[in-house]
Amino acid sequence: MAHKAYLLSGARQLRKLVDQDARALEEAHEAARVANERVEEMVLRSQASAQALEVLEARLSVLVPASVDGQDELFPSPQAQQAPPAPDQDPVVNVIRAFIEERSQATRSEIVDHVQQLRPSTKPGSVSAELSRLLKRGDVVRCGRGVYGSASSPSRRGDS
Repeated sequence: MAHKAYLLSGARQLRKLVDQDARALEEAHEAARVANERVEEMVLRSQASAQALEVLEARLSVLVPASVDGQDELFPSPQAQQAPPAPDQDPVVNVIRAFIEERSQATRSEIVDHVQQLRPSTKPGSVSAELSRLLKRGDVVRCGRGVYGSASSPSRRGDS
């Protein structure tokens, strides 16, 4: 009799799990259906926006006189679109090198502060690592404790 009770209890537990899984599966299917509808809506919206932009650009190109070089602010030339990176996109090493060259000498904390002003997400350790690489390559020299200068600057240690 105990064996039968044990089997019935196991069957009830399995039934609960099957029911829970069935509900979870229904919910997942519903969530997927809603997500697919959203994707379809966004595809249609994206296509409509692209078509509207094409029509608008075509009409504007007729109405707005072109500038001397044949381009204007609304339709920048490919060369204008490939402008050099903004300071916050410039590699940390270039920011450090330019800052030291500009000042001829700078302390580690000044360099870290400058880089973090231009690139707030940059960690001080990253700046220190780049500064060490610049030192090893000879692009930057140590002018004193915690003071760095440009390798091409006359204010290098030993020159003063």
